[in-house]
Amino acid sequence: MKRESVSDAVLTRIRQRGPGWVFSPACFYDLGSREAVAVALHRLRTSDSIRRLAQGIYDVPEKHPVLGELAPAVEGILEVCRVRWGCNVMPTGAYAAHVLGLVDQVPMRLVYLTDGPSRRIEVGGRTLEFKRRSSKCFGPFVWGNMVVQAIRYIGHAAWSANHAKELSKHLSDEDIRKMLTEVSGMPMWIQKALMDLHSHRKVDAA
Repeated sequence: MKRESVSDAVLTRIRQRGPGWVFSPACFYDLGSREAVAVALHRLRTSDSIRRLAQGIYDVPEKHPVLGELAPAVEGILEVCRVRWGCNVMPTGAYAAHVLGLVDQVPMRLVYLTDGPSRRIEVGGRTLEFKRRSSKCFGPFVWGNMVVQAIRYIGHAAWSANHAKELSKHLSDEDIRKMLTEVSGMPMWIQKALMDLHSHRKVDAA
């Protein structure tokens, strides 16, 4: 039986994952040498079978019958960055608020905290900015840190009971209890916002 070439193996894996998959060359290094994988990806890109989003980041674009090729999935881009750089990343600001259901629109400029180097990359028409922070931000309280980032983005003046109700859907009682143990150093309005989450969880459970 003829042995499958590296190019064929790469194409098979891409077809198995289907449209929307965001990947890097490292996703194929178990199939052959780096050089062989690079040649395979170059051929697929030349034939428009895959799309190059940035250096070392590709996807299989999803296509809409009217809109054409759709923007790549942010979550997929983020996962590739996390694996490539070997560091933690956490959404902040507008994107944290989007992930947690507080705002609908995905911002064009996505800001993350990371315990790796600070950097900025352009991927698929979006700017991803990574700001270095202490690794303490990515400990057991990482989920709570992201919640606080989202609340800060909404702001004191705009924060409402509707925000608290929506955010509480994404959190367990244990999540909220952990956050309430860490509120002492936070502004009073954020402490109150976290207490609002606790109140909504109690109402929903009643």
